[in-house]
Order: sequence, then C-alpha cells, then structure tokens
Amino acid sequence: EHQILVSRIDPSTSNSIRSPDQNLKVHIGTSTFFDTTSIGIFTFNREGKPAFSISPHSTPMRKNIFVEYYHAGDLDKNQNYQVLHFDPLREKYTHIPTKIIGKTLHTSTNMLGEFHIIPDNEAPIIGDIKIRTTNYGEHRVEICVSDELSGIDFKKSEIVINGIRGITEYDFEDNILIYIHPNFNPQKRSRIEVTATDNAGNSRFDVFYR
Repeated sequence: EHQILVSRIDPSTSNSIRSPDQNLKVHIGTSTFFDTTSIGIFTFNREGKPAFSISPHSTPMRKNIFVEYYHAGDLDKNQNYQVLHFDPLREKYTHIPTKIIGKTLHTSTNMLGEFHIIPDNEAPIIGDIKIRTTNYGEHRVEICVSDELSGIDFKKSEIVINGIRGITEYDFEDNILIYIHPNFNPQKRSRIEVTATDNAGNSRFDVFYR
C-alpha cells in the first residue's frame, strides 16, 4: 500500500507539499485551482521504475504546478530520463518537459494524474513518404513519423528537398510531418532529407529519393 499525503489547498495562497517519503515535492502557486481543493500525492514503483501520483486526476487548473522528484538511487547518466504523464484509459503517454539537476528531476505541468519516470533513448521512426497535390494545386510532401514515448517535436524537426528547406508542419492525429514550400514542384527524382526529433531530444536523420 502507498502512503498518501492529502492536503487542502486554498487558491488564495501558495503551497509546497511533500510526499510521506519526502522524495516528491509539489509547488502550487496562488490561483492555480478554481476552488479550495484536496490534493493527494504519493510515490511508487511501476515495473521497477520510479513513478508518482498527484490526484484527483480530473481537477481543472488555471496554471502549471512545479514538481521536484528526488530519486534516491543512482540515475544512470547514460540514460535520458523523462517524466511522462500516463493516461490509463488510452494507455498513452504525454511528455512533460524534464530537467535533471543532480538526483532531482524538475518539471512543470498543467495536468494531474499518474507520472512515470522512464529513460527515452530511442529516436523517432521515419516511415512512408508521399508527395501529393492539394485541391488548391499546392504540392506537399507527407512523411509518416512515430515516437511511442515522448512524441514528435515538430519545431525541431526538419525537411529539406533538393537543398531547399521548407516549412515543417505536423498532423498530430495521423503522425505526419508535412513539407510546405510555395515554389516546390515535384521532380522525376528528388532528394528528401528528413530530421525527425522527439520531445526528449533524440533525433534521426535519413535521406530518401522519390
């Protein structure tokens, strides 16, 4: 069984609360919640990996809370540890920006719920490439990319075709990077350079010819 700390949070004041084992500290600023709210926090292990919970999971928030998680064991410096919010209904992760200072992971989130601390060292997978023409006569290149844990950071991803960098957009539903350039016209053979980067900072570079 988990030892749970439950605190009554008044939105008119700022609060810092710690889990019973002292490994988890949550900073809650003024006006974070709409009403006075009871918040429960605890730490646990999931499949041998550290994790923590901040509940109730569905509580609406006005702004982020700040979280510090102290990992008493040694964190392998060769592992790219990340904090991931776990959605048990969809069985999917959402990446939470993470910074490690010593043995403490620092993060900020606007979601409550269950959080897993998992190393993500895998770069995204680059899949099929399609060149298509929109109803407006605009030519686009669509590239399937996937990243199971941290998700794609399209702002740090890049597509260059025949030496020309275009605007990179991302379809979150279909996991597709999209190359857009007003002067792009498909050639009989085009060189397509793709850099796909995930939210944990892992990148993969590939070159294709179409």
